[in-house]
Amino acid sequence: MNADIPLQVWLEASASPPPAIITPYVRSATDTRLRYRIDAFREDQNGRATLRQSGQTMVPAGQATALGHLQLSRTPNDHCEIVVWLLASNATPVEMRFACPDG
Repeated sequence: MNADIPLQVWLEASASPPPAIITPYVRSATDTRLRYRIDAFREDQNGRATLRQSGQTMVPAGQATALGHLQLSRTPNDHCEIVVWLLASNATPVEMRFACPDG
């Protein structure tokens, strides 16, 4: 992460039945305008699937801000990963990788 703009990024998953709804969140120590991209990769014996969302958002200082919602169906044997890319103006891009949370 860029030391100039400390960011926290995490995922939350719904407790509802499959498919899981996964929501990436970001929190910043300062008011920050971000561009973001979220990629979800799921791989099973039949191949690989990718979901992608992107956009821009304003993150108020100290406030958790959702970056979208991903709807994923998967089985325990699937390999699943979510990558969140963040870019604030005049900052180094941030890439965070997560295993898909259980829904």
